[in-house]
Amino acid sequence: MGADPITVLARGAAELGVSLSPSQLDQFARYLTELDKWNRRINLTGTRDPLEIVVRHLLDSLAGERVLRDLVGDAGVADLGSGAGFPGIPLKIARPSLRLTLIEPRQKRAAFLLHVCGVLGLSGVQVIETTIAADRPSSECVGRFDCVVMRAVADPVEAVRLARPLLRPAGKVIVWISEWQAAQLSGQGSGQYELISYQIPESTMTSALLVARSENPPLPPFFKGGTSSLLRR
Repeated sequence: MGADPITVLARGAAELGVSLSPSQLDQFARYLTELDKWNRRINLTGTRDPLEIVVRHLLDSLAGERVLRDLVGDAGVADLGSGAGFPGIPLKIARPSLRLTLIEPRQKRAAFLLHVCGVLGLSGVQVIETTIAADRPSSECVGRFDCVVMRAVADPVEAVRLARPLLRPAGKVIVWISEWQAAQLSGQGSGQYELISYQIPESTMTSALLVARSENPPLPPFFKGGTSSLLRR
């Protein structure tokens, strides 16, 4: 018999310093159920294996919780290009007091986000169906958030550039990046960002968090000759 995904989740979260109550684990179980149902209609996760979703998506999302610990009370967090809700929904389950805004340009995925937040009984969550562009940031999002999170981006520097206008003063952007992306950024733009490497629990995979604060100067281009288009999942 294979490992129980929720048992693996609880164990992996504990390794990350995130303690999940029985009710929170139940929310994650319902989240997995809804992902499975909707994955039959639209491709949300690229895999329907619940154990793989737990490791690659849920635990990887929870790895960013450590960088949110300095946010007080009902801080405002935006998940830009939320897709299936990673990393925003796992972080909201782990930190219920956060005020979460899920920003997603694709109608079917935005519909999923609205549905699943209702099923999970998450309060203090808003879903905005819109596209954020650096030259025309959405007026309803500008200057609203203490933190903007993003995952699965092609160009992390462009991701930070898109997210900055959404921040309040002293806010920060957290971008989940690959080991390769972290290696490309390492040593560039010293003092302009922080890189936090980690191993995803229950796996041999390593990844990193790019943390850029609103007061930091812009990062140098990630791709030579300028930035690429920002690709989301």
